[in-house]
Amino acid sequence: MEKRSNINWILSELPELCEKGILPAETAEMMEKYYREKLSGIPSPQKIFSLVIGIIGIVMVAGGIILFFNHNWDMFPKFLRIGISAIPLMLGAGVSYFTLLREKGQIFKECSAVLTSVGAAVLIGMLSQIYQLNGELHEFMFFVLLLAVPVLYIFNSIGLATLYVFFSFFVNHWNAPCWWNGILTLAFLPFLFFHLREKSSFCVWSRYLALALGVSLGFGCGKYAPLFAVITLSGLFLIAGFDLYRQKTAFFKNPWLIPAFVIQIIFLAVGSSTKDVFRLSRSCSAEEILSFSICFSAVGIGILIVLLRKRLIIERLLPVILILLTLVPFFTKKPVMCVIYNVYFGLAGVIYLYRGFVKRALLLFNGGALMISVLLACRFFDSDIGLLYRSLGFILLGIGFIAANVIYNRRNREE
Repeated sequence: MEKRSNINWILSELPELCEKGILPAETAEMMEKYYREKLSGIPSPQKIFSLVIGIIGIVMVAGGIILFFNHNWDMFPKFLRIGISAIPLMLGAGVSYFTLLREKGQIFKECSAVLTSVGAAVLIGMLSQIYQLNGELHEFMFFVLLLAVPVLYIFNSIGLATLYVFFSFFVNHWNAPCWWNGILTLAFLPFLFFHLREKSSFCVWSRYLALALGVSLGFGCGKYAPLFAVITLSGLFLIAGFDLYRQKTAFFKNPWLIPAFVIQIIFLAVGSSTKDVFRLSRSCSAEEILSFSICFSAVGIGILIVLLRKRLIIERLLPVILILLTLVPFFTKKPVMCVIYNVYFGLAGVIYLYRGFVKRALLLFNGGALMISVLLACRFFDSDIGLLYRSLGFILLGIGFIAANVIYNRRNREE
């Protein structure tokens, strides 16, 4: 996706190119027209700021109205309370009709989507209070988010998508069925995949939404098999993060690689030191665990097939191997996982270290060195060694880490 600054730079260079005779006037005019149209499709920081302020304003006005009527709520008759509760939804419907009829821009679409969905949530909440319907927060949010899905696609609203992902955390209550989270995720995935394309104006923000959705999905599915859910999700993000890294994507535009890698190191360290992390949840029946594993594996394999359509390299293969290894506790109760994780931990660290050294990729090199250091530290603390020797061991590890980076950088300069 082209940056606004890059397009502005090209437009600023066109007059000078025409004056020096490098570009014909007609060609420069056509290029200016082309880039002006492309520039209009990229939201400016001012528009994004106005959108955020507008959404905050809508929420504050709605909250103020609710508080005002709540002060004297019981004094109104029932039909008047229902009518008042429907005002935000009718207002949102009116703004939405105006936006679609006049084909307004993205700002109006965002406001229409958010206002309509908030109005529906207010009406549902008020009706539940008026008729004293029993229910919990995750049930209310699940119904509200389902109603927001059509609005999300009609207006192609990234603001509503952000609220959708945020409030999905409230659905991931420990008492909520796992398939609730699955329905909300599957309903949102087409929108997410569409905006994860490089041509989308919301590509980078969608990557952050995907990461937040993965965390939400992990919370919802973690009660069945916590380690498997975390390893699968972090593995998928790690593969996608490596793809962006190989494309020379800027650090803040690639929010997947570092968090996924750190999470895998943490769980590898825990899994290589204790057997408790591999136990499945005792509060779930065998049928629930089996249905979860089948559904989660199907989704994971489907995404992996899409990701692995590109050239298969070791950075892509290692997270897949870890996901498959973490399936072992589903088939056997023998205490072999600590050994498996230790072996994988060490081999993966050596592979990352070697690949980073050969390819002159400092991030891979440091990642491998970090994995080996964490593994050695874990085994170091497990053994019966005095505090003095442990401190000396950490000093030696630190010196080795610094020396490896110095040697690596010196080799790069020499070549």
